[in-house]
Amino acid sequence: MGFISYKSIKKSKTVKIYIFFLLFIFLYILLTHNIFHLKRVFICLSIVFSSFFCFGQNEVIQFSGLVVETFSREPTSFCAVYKKNSERGTIADDQGFFSLVVEKGDTIMFQCLGYKPKYIVVPSTVQNNSFIQTVLMETDAINLKELVIRPLPAPNLLRAAIVNVDVPDDFIALAEETFNNSQLDDWTLGTKYDGTENFNLFVDKTVANNYSLGQARPQKLFDIASWAQFAKALKDGAFKKKDDE
Repeated sequence: MGFISYKSIKKSKTVKIYIFFLLFIFLYILLTHNIFHLKRVFICLSIVFSSFFCFGQNEVIQFSGLVVETFSREPTSFCAVYKKNSERGTIADDQGFFSLVVEKGDTIMFQCLGYKPKYIVVPSTVQNNSFIQTVLMETDAINLKELVIRPLPAPNLLRAAIVNVDVPDDFIALAEETFNNSQLDDWTLGTKYDGTENFNLFVDKTVANNYSLGQARPQKLFDIASWAQFAKALKDGAFKKKDDE
């Protein structure tokens, strides 16, 4: 990054006031022949001009633009835009627009899934406080090996192939241990509801309560579907007393 230019110093009103004030003090000291104060003025001048140079080195601008695909010119949505070797950046919107505060000479990286990374160096010769540019993203294509899928001659062959598949013994033992009824019961009792299950349970209870809001709750004594569920549960032995293991 370069120093602040003479033109920018000339245009700045604050800089003009500082220079006029220092020149006035300098002339006053020369007329009064006070060497001690003259040394102090030189020190002040050095500090002021050093701050000007530092300000010129850290000059920031607004970098904005559009991220589009190279050939179709379609916007590249939600592209990551950030300064290289830094954690400062932003994300382009669904139309590919982005805006980021950068410094002159910064290297800005554009990265999006399915596209090659793009690097743009902010010119140090930018005169205004803003820099606008359209960023062209090149598709990152990966060629895969050819894969041929053919159907089986008959559905029975697929069924036979699945039945006759050779499963290792350790996989069978693992499946028997995993799907053991006692193990599943322990997991069922020890597993808590997650956020989705709690939400669904709350919604179901709310719907059930609001279904009969403002009236008597309907009785299922003459509900045919409820009697069918009761008969099925009775047939399956759901009401039988389980023996303690």
